[in-house]
Amino acid sequence: MVKKQEQKAQVIGIVSNEFTNPYTLTLLNELTRQLNERGCITLLLNVNSRDSYQTALQTAAQLHINGLIFLDSISGFGEQRNSKRR
Repeated sequence: MVKKQEQKAQVIGIVSNEFTNPYTLTLLNELTRQLNERGCITLLLNVNSRDSYQTALQTAAQLHINGLIFLDSISGFGEQRNSKRR
C-alpha cells in the first residue's frame, strides 16, 4: 500500500495597519475565510510604523511564510518619508 505524502499547509501572512477600521475587518473576515477554505493558515501581522513594517517582513522571512497580502496604506510609509525631504 502506497501512502500519500502529506502536503504542508500554506501559511499566508496578512499585513495591515488598520485592524480597527470596520471596512478592513470586513475584508479581513472574508479573506481569512476564503484562505481557510483552501487549506491555508493565515498569520496576521499588524504594523503601525516603518520599523514595525520592516520587522513584519523579517518575521515573515524567518517563518518561511508562503506569501504575503498587504491591506490598507502600508506603502504609504515610504511616501511619508519622501515627502518630508522636499
